[in-house]
Amino acid sequence: LSPFAVQAQRSGSDFAVFFYATDFQPGWAALPETAKEAADLKTELETNFGFTCEAVANPSKAQILAKIKYYNDRLSENDQVLFFFSMHGHYEESAERGFLIAADGALKDDYGDTWLSYDDLSGYLARCKAKHVLLALDACHSGAFGIRNKARPDVPSYSQAEDCNQRVAKTFQFSGRQFCTSGNKSSKTPAKSLFASRFLEALRKGGQDGIIRFDDLEYYL
Repeated sequence: LSPFAVQAQRSGSDFAVFFYATDFQPGWAALPETAKEAADLKTELETNFGFTCEAVANPSKAQILAKIKYYNDRLSENDQVLFFFSMHGHYEESAERGFLIAADGALKDDYGDTWLSYDDLSGYLARCKAKHVLLALDACHSGAFGIRNKARPDVPSYSQAEDCNQRVAKTFQFSGRQFCTSGNKSSKTPAKSLFASRFLEALRKGGQDGIIRFDDLEYYL
């Protein structure tokens, strides 16, 4: 994530999409806090990082997938995008599958037809042409999305770069697909999100010269 001063040096653009749900189908508890949490993060990225942000309130499963497809068709190689989800989550132990619960998700769904599985979400995000994609999942059992600690290629040496512009230029030589979650596959998360507040703190205090690396974000989370 890079600030205004660096954007003029890049051909790409920066986007963030916040999917949040406050109201759900009968049986699911309301999550009124998600609206303010998404708004605070959106304001920070717009004001201090120059991102173009969009908030999608109470989306259905179909609306989430349609919105991701819209950005997949719109984004170019040099862009970067954050997809942030704040809603209920569910983990099916017998099938070892995790789900996001959108506004139209039924409480009882034997095969998860009304829920958004992490398998489907991963498949949609894989089609994104943006070189840098960050997925943030603020939901119960969100660690079921996948295994984060996989081997990765050599990363650029930020410390050897002379200035802010050079550090960003080195970063954008490489493709990045990263995700962070509010807990592991077994854990539930509180309605008032510590994950969202720490994410916001990372944007406000983390990094150097206004550049937030994934390692900086991980530190705060």
